[in-house]
Order: sequence, then C-alpha cells, then structure tokens
Amino acid sequence: MLWQPTFQCNIPHIDAQHMALFDYIGKLGSKHGDISRIPETIDFLETYVKEHFADEESLHHQSRYPRALEHQRQHQAFINVVANLKKDYFVSGHNLSTLMQMNHAMVVWLKDHILNADKAYAAFFHDLPAAKRQTLRLPHRPWIPESSQSFYEWVTGIRQKDGPAKTNTTIMGKATLRSGGQTTRVFGSSWTDAMLCGIPAIDEQHKELFRQIDILREGGNRERIPNVLRFLADYVVKHFNDEESLHLKSRYPQAAPHRKLHEEFVKTFLELKAKYDKSGGDFSTVMELNKVVFDWLKNHVMKVDMQFAKYYLALNKEEA
Repeated sequence: MLWQPTFQCNIPHIDAQHMALFDYIGKLGSKHGDISRIPETIDFLETYVKEHFADEESLHHQSRYPRALEHQRQHQAFINVVANLKKDYFVSGHNLSTLMQMNHAMVVWLKDHILNADKAYAAFFHDLPAAKRQTLRLPHRPWIPESSQSFYEWVTGIRQKDGPAKTNTTIMGKATLRSGGQTTRVFGSSWTDAMLCGIPAIDEQHKELFRQIDILREGGNRERIPNVLRFLADYVVKHFNDEESLHLKSRYPQAAPHRKLHEEFVKTFLELKAKYDKSGGDFSTVMELNKVVFDWLKNHVMKVDMQFAKYYLALNKEEA
C-alpha cells in the first residue's frame, strides 16, 4: 500500500507524518527489502505510533474535539496491535511470513483509520475559525525517514542543520524554529553535486529545474507559485527534448524507454498543474505537486539520466 492523495487530511504536519509511516510500511512489504533492517523498522514504528498519536491527541485537546476519547481508544488499540505483532515476530525467529502478516495488519488498520477517524477530525479541524487554527502547536519530530524528510521539512518549514533546537514548535499552517528566543526559517537546496551527470548543458538544466522546485518547497511567496508552475510546464518539455536529441545523436539503445518515462512524467505534471489551477491555488495541491516533481526528478536524474550519461561520455571518449 502506497501513500495516495485520498489519504490527505490537509493538515500538513499530520499528512507529512502519515506519508513517513507509509514509506516505512512500503519498505517492510517490498520483496526487495533488506530483511536485516526489519528490527530497526519495528523500533521506529513503536516510536512513531506513540508520538504521532500523541500529536494527533494534542490537536484534539487543543481544539476541544468532541470525539477525542473515541479516537484515542482507537490509537491505544493499534499500539497494542503493534506490540503484539513485534512479540510474534521475534518469537517466530524473524520469519518472513510473520513479517508479511505484520505489514498487512498495519496497512489495513492505517488505511481505515486515516480514511475514517482522521478524516472526521480533519473535517472538524477545517471548520474551526482560522484564528483558532493558528493557535494550535505541535512539536517537530526528527525521526522522519530520509525519503520523506525533505517533504516534512518543507511543510513544517523547519530544517535543523546543527542538531536539535532547544524548543521546536510547529504552528498549524506555518512553522517556526525557536532557539534562544529567536525565530528563523531555514531552507536549503534540493540539488547536490552527486546529481551531476557530466554533460554540462544537461547539468545546468537540472540545476535550474531544482532551483524552481525549491521555490515550491519554500512556499513562502505564494504569488510566485503560478509563475513557477508555468516555467516548469515549459521547462520539462524543453529539457526532455534536449535530452532526446542527444539520445538520437548518439544512437542511445535505451532511448525509447527513456522517452516513455519523459512522456509519462509530462502527463502527470500537467494533470497536477491543472488540478492546482482548478483548485484556485490550494496549498495541499502544491504539496502534492512538489513531492511528485521532486521525488520523480531526483530518482530520474540519479538513475535513468546517469545511465545515459555513462553511455554518452564513454562514446565521446572513444570518438575523441
């Protein structure tokens, strides 16, 4: 079971935590997963359900949610399920079938809980006056896995560079990082030099594309977002055309499947952009769009584009 937009509660802090949990569940259920990481994952899940549930229950208390007790009972029931599954798993001697049972139970329970209990609270939350929502606070959680960390940092507005701050507080809808009486907002580039493929023109295009994604990630200047989206819509088409021209010029044997990936991404991107335009600039759609673009491009650059670059550079070295 993978995270889907239907699971969104449109409470960014909670949605980011839900995404992180689904990320770990995906690793447990993957047939390509590293079984040696299972105990570590179970430990994470124990911490996660307790602290995530604590955050939800804190929101219930702060907002005086009338169904808080019923919701809390569901949380406790699942904490017990996780504890029993962990016990069964270790008693079985790390049996893979027990692992699959654990994964299935978690997926079924979380899917039902998010789509019912959490959605019910989300409806209550969004009916609160905006002024009331802005008074709600939650702590920053540093245990989000790496694959979800950039999204979590983006929606909470918090990035810690030098260890934990003395006090970390997230305001619902926007975030602050408080340390020593000061409030700062810290953002960093998603681009790293590890993404350089060695073809200068393509590398420069990749860098510019990630700079535009960073504007979406920061989200602080809302009026710039439509311009960024228009830029991206034109840019990915031009960039993909430039790459495909190099494929043709170098007679790249994997050109067809590479081009198909480009076409699929352009289609997905344009659909999400249309959804954003139709929503009138809904923030949750920006989050969804950013995560899809960022994750897809990062994976594509690091894998598919690197594969082509290796072929292209080797070919040109032979011809030199």
